[in-house]
Amino acid sequence: MGTRRRLLTALLILLLALPLAPATHPAVAKNKFKTITRSFANAGEIVIPADGVEKSGPSLPFPATITVSGFKKATTTDVNLTLQDYSHTFTPDVDVLLVAPGGRNATVMSDVGIFLDASPASHITLTLDDEAPAPLSIDVPPTSGAFQPLDAFGTSDNLLEFPAPAPPPSGNAALSTFDGIDPNGEWQLFVLDDTGSDNGSLAGGWSLTITAKAKKKR
Repeated sequence: MGTRRRLLTALLILLLALPLAPATHPAVAKNKFKTITRSFANAGEIVIPADGVEKSGPSLPFPATITVSGFKKATTTDVNLTLQDYSHTFTPDVDVLLVAPGGRNATVMSDVGIFLDASPASHITLTLDDEAPAPLSIDVPPTSGAFQPLDAFGTSDNLLEFPAPAPPPSGNAALSTFDGIDPNGEWQLFVLDDTGSDNGSLAGGWSLTITAKAKKKR
């Protein structure tokens, strides 16, 4: 019995002395990738048509564009859109469609503040971000800050008709619509005033902040 115990003790000591093999962990796979965040801007003014027409229609220019570059072998994981120095006399009229390279699109703003008789915006900076604490509201006009996108009525809105060259809205509002795509290329912003007798502008243009995941170089 003593001999057996001594053998077991020796075996245990030997096992404890052996180097441990490295454990396979999900974090190892994640380390093959790096996260890149870059911002791109078009500071040109976007004019939302003036008063006195029956149906105001598309903005000038239509679309406004931003060319994204510099992401090598990367896929998009997050997109934020900022509207700079935004003013309008009746914000429910304003529809905003963002189109990515390759054609994916999201109606990120439509019918904001529509349940108010008066819903103006004056010189605000508005960031649309899926991770913002709250969405834009149908009950109050927009203010400066970060908000989740809002397309209040979706494809049931019979005024949501972006003229060519805009594509038909996909029915998506969330910016996560663009997750997984190659972010490089021309992004387009189509701004529409869907009812007459009001006007506005994005006096400071617009910008995108894009986060993408890329493979690390070996």
